[in-house]
Amino acid sequence: MYRSRVRYPDDPGMHNVGGFQDGDKYTKVSYKENPSLLDRISQTFAGGLLGLGIFVVSFFILFANEGRAVQTATALEECLSLVIPVENSNMIYQENNNKLIHITGYLRTDQALKDGMTGVEIQAVKLRREVEMYQWVEHKRTREIKENKQTKIETDFMYTKEWKNNLISSDLFDNPHRHQNQREFPIKPTTYVAVHTYVGSYYLKEGLKAKIEEFISYTPKTNPPDPNIKYVDGRFYTGMPRTPQVGDARITYSYAGLSGPQTYHLGPPNIVSIIAKQSGSQLTKYQTQSEMAIELLHYGEKTADEMVQDEVDANTALTWLLRAGGWFMMFMGLYLMTNIINRLVSWIPLVRTLVSFGLTVFNLTVSFTLSLITISLGWFYYRPLMAIALIAVALTPSIITYIRGQRKSEDNRV
Repeated sequence: MYRSRVRYPDDPGMHNVGGFQDGDKYTKVSYKENPSLLDRISQTFAGGLLGLGIFVVSFFILFANEGRAVQTATALEECLSLVIPVENSNMIYQENNNKLIHITGYLRTDQALKDGMTGVEIQAVKLRREVEMYQWVEHKRTREIKENKQTKIETDFMYTKEWKNNLISSDLFDNPHRHQNQREFPIKPTTYVAVHTYVGSYYLKEGLKAKIEEFISYTPKTNPPDPNIKYVDGRFYTGMPRTPQVGDARITYSYAGLSGPQTYHLGPPNIVSIIAKQSGSQLTKYQTQSEMAIELLHYGEKTADEMVQDEVDANTALTWLLRAGGWFMMFMGLYLMTNIINRLVSWIPLVRTLVSFGLTVFNLTVSFTLSLITISLGWFYYRPLMAIALIAVALTPSIITYIRGQRKSEDNRV
């Protein structure tokens, strides 16, 4: 059961609440009954169900990750064996039609990208308009104090005005009436993309353009045509820049894939290296025998070998990251499912410590073994011998423990 009251900023001692120095602030105090052993066990059953769900999902993540990893590795091997290097990106070689090719060259677009609202214009593959809105932000800190059969909960709230690029709903605030935000941005963020993008004479399809994502901040030096928009220090404002109000917008820009002429004021166009299928004069995705699409674009001048090796390294890093994440999810799932035992003995400190240690070792061992078995099953179709070896490694600790147990039993009989 909860009971609560609120101390407002004009209460004594409210000048520095919970470490807050300034702003609209107050403290809410509430009380709840300390849960009984039965309540804690019932909460643990709910945690056990959550743990079961996490445990099941971890199997899916581990198994799917191995399938993805081996499919990617196979596709990259095939790519390296089939790719045809093209020395001159300004020439279209019809004999390479529908084949996997590698080219390197400067990005090129046929017209500049322009935001008509502010007049910002740039010769690039992408121009991104980023928008922030001046909004109320709620900060809170909670402290729990045990008091006999009750727990006192003190929550400090403070509201500040900040520039945010995501919409903050004031309806979810503890005190929304005095801190209301707009329900939508006055200006929408957007990304302009060049319709026609080339490397030499080769036209890039949408999949390759989507890979041009290295955005660089851009500071325009032009005044906006709209008199309601102010330009100050490289940014555009819908209100007064020095004294913004809640609901005002601030606009900044960035670009990706510089593609202007060699004399362009931002520097030369970006050089990119591409591995993709030539379809006439277009570059698009190539379907490998492992049913994976190959469509690679890297910044800089790279050989096909270097590009493939970079992809192999990225695939390895992602595979190990997901393996670690899947194992941790499995461990947490087991922890939540076995935590009920801790609850049952929580009133005996020494027993609780011993049981907690034993369960932790058990959960670590089981999660490691099951993770390794799941990973090996993911490789079984592609590398059966490796899969069998991994299963043997995973089961070794259990087999050793079983053999030792049998020997102890025999010794006790003797």
